[in-house]
Amino acid sequence: RKADNMASTDSEAQSDATVSISDFSSDEQKDEEENELKLTFCHRCQCQCCAVMPLVMECICCREINEVQGEMLRRGVNASCITEVDSFQTCCLNPDVLRVAYYAYVDHHGRMEEATSHERYRYIAYRQFVRLCWGHLGRAVRVTLPSCAVNKIRSTFSAPTGQYVGFLYPALD
Repeated sequence: RKADNMASTDSEAQSDATVSISDFSSDEQKDEEENELKLTFCHRCQCQCCAVMPLVMECICCREINEVQGEMLRRGVNASCITEVDSFQTCCLNPDVLRVAYYAYVDHHGRMEEATSHERYRYIAYRQFVRLCWGHLGRAVRVTLPSCAVNKIRSTFSAPTGQYVGFLYPALD
């Protein structure tokens, strides 16, 4: 009976190992598919300013978003990328404009105590970009920002560690 139990245990262990290996293969396949989608994005980018982002959903060009294209049309600019448009540079990259926008944010939401200066600038710049292209979205409404805009804001107000948060879904609370 001990031999039977050991054989049974060995086959269960083998089965567990097989599941783990197949799970790994499945995860590996998903990673490959995701990388392929990201490479497709690089070829799909029309503004020539995008970079591959960590999440596939973040790999979107400004030329693919109607609201961003609308902002470019409103300005009557024939720029290849939203980051070249004066309204983007003024509203999203100008430290003085961002400082004033931060004060308005503080009036409604309170101070961002834990954030560094550059984190505050990036956060407010992303909010400014949303307001510029979409207007006011409302509480807990999120949109994916184009890779080119995110990268321009990040390069202007870079994190010393090079680590960034990326897209977050709103809390379920």
